Parts: sequence; C-alpha cells; structure tokens
Amino acid sequence: MKELWEFGLVAFSTLFVIVDPVGAVPAFLAMTQGEEASLRARTARTASTTAFLVLTFFALTGRRLFHLLGLSPEALSIAGGVILFGVSLSMLKVQPSRLMRTPEEIEEGTRKEEVGIIPLGVPMLGGPGAITAVVVLMGRVSSPVHLAVLLTAIAAVSLATYFILRGGTFVERALGDTGMKVVTRLMGLLLAALSVQFVLNGISDYITGIRTR
Repeated sequence: MKELWEFGLVAFSTLFVIVDPVGAVPAFLAMTQGEEASLRARTARTASTTAFLVLTFFALTGRRLFHLLGLSPEALSIAGGVILFGVSLSMLKVQPSRLMRTPEEIEEGTRKEEVGIIPLGVPMLGGPGAITAVVVLMGRVSSPVHLAVLLTAIAAVSLATYFILRGGTFVERALGDTGMKVVTRLMGLLLAALSVQFVLNGISDYITGIRTR
C-alpha cells in the first residue's frame, strides 16, 4: 500500500509540474480576453478535458507502441528523464520549454474561436513533455492497480488544471508576476529532481536486468 501511495504521489507531482497549469494562466487569460465568465469556464473545462483524454490515451497505448518499436522500459525511463530535465532547466530560468508551449501557439490561440482544444488542450497542457512523462511513468506500472493509480493522478491533475484556469484572474492577481516566477522555479526544481530519479531508475533496472541474465 505504501508503494502505491508513493507511486501516486510521484505521478501526480510529475504531471502537475510538467502540465504547469499555473504557468499556463497568462496564456489562458490572453486567449480568453473579453469573454464572459461562463465562456471562460467552458474554455477551461474543454482544455483540461482535452489534456485528460490525450494523456489517458498515451497511458493506455504508449507503452505498447514503444514495445512494438523494440524500446525497453529502461530506455524510455532514461530518455524521458533526460528530456524532462531539459524542460526543468527552462523552468528554472523562467523560460518555458518549447515542449510545453511556444509564443507562436499563444499568438495563434488569441485568434482562434475555440482555443480550449488547440492550442490550450494540445499542445500546451497535454503536449510532448506531458506525454513523455506519462510514458515514463507507465514504465513503472507493474499491475492493474498501478495503472488505476496513474489514471487517477491524470484525472486529479486535469481537475486541478480546470480550477486553476477557471480562477486564472484571481491566481494572477494573488501571485503577481514575481510570485508566478517563484512558483515556476520551484516546480522546475522539483521536476529536475524527479527527472534525475527517472534516469537513475532506468540505469538501475538495466543493470539489474543484465545481472539476472
């Protein structure tokens, strides 16, 4: 039971940091500028639901896909850890990685009528970085219970994202520009530690596999 709680905490922390709903608030507000509260809430719901569906899809199919390509869980853990570490460095410098969102996507979003799906839901929230994190976490899934825990973590992050985006104006006003940067740096530090752990887990599992052959 303790191991499941630990896995759930790691899964939630990793996904919350890489989805980064707090960091997405300024872009969300820019894309929904001038909208009524009800429309803004609907956009937040659409974006978080889209991210949930995308991440759930890759949680259920990503591992099989990579298995067909002949990629081991150890390789995915190491490669994914390296990629996420790169994202964490960008967050520490308060320069969002292009794996999370790009200026072009934000600018395009301000001109779209339905921004909840593209670019907010994908690729800003449920983008390459978040998908990589899900696939890496799937490498640690060893039972249906673990899978249920991971899917619950995805749902919890999506729900938290909805409420944070819906209250975007309050969040931005409460934290201010400096507060937003501090939060981004703290999440970047956490992601750096988690990504290094993914790499170490991959190396450890690979060495263990060699010794047992």
